[in-house]
Amino acid sequence: SSKDDEEESTTTPTPTTSGSTTTATGSISVGSESLTGSYSSSCLTTDRTGTTVASRASSDLPSNTKALKYYLIVTSSSSVEFSEYWYSDASCSTSNVSMAELWTSFSVDNASGSNYKITYTLYSSSYTPYDTTAKTFLDTQFTTTTTIGTAHTVIENTSLKNIIYVSSNNVKIGPPYLSSASNDPSSVYDTEMTK
Repeated sequence: SSKDDEEESTTTPTPTTSGSTTTATGSISVGSESLTGSYSSSCLTTDRTGTTVASRASSDLPSNTKALKYYLIVTSSSSVEFSEYWYSDASCSTSNVSMAELWTSFSVDNASGSNYKITYTLYSSSYTPYDTTAKTFLDTQFTTTTTIGTAHTVIENTSLKNIIYVSSNNVKIGPPYLSSASNDPSSVYDTEMTK
């Protein structure tokens, strides 16, 4: 049976308000480098595309959003969790909402300069509200009733391609493209995630 567009709710074991608690395990070779463990960005008031959080808070984020952090966590030799934690304070101490993508069938392809092409399946996206403002926002976005501290998971099963840069304890990724797209991502975003 197809799981496309199927939606389900799952409970996070320990709701967090400060950042990702996903356990890292496994390692993925990227050229001569190794992608392993947990990486996170600094506390940002501009997202990786260059758009300010303040401007997004008035459109596609809860209205009380002030900052964000990106996380990339290796969860096996062929899977990665990429997440965005958004915060209601500019110092990234209290998260109001998070979005976590599970990337499965993660495969590193050939080099493109100092970057490497990757392919993976975006298996699911999980959205978790941590306050009432975010809950109201997600309820409207998904036309459903979400619960504070509980992930609302959407099964995606979408084949994607991207580009990655790994150097020592640092990682950068680019914009995802559908696997069927005729063109490929050519550069990574400047936003760096570090161990």
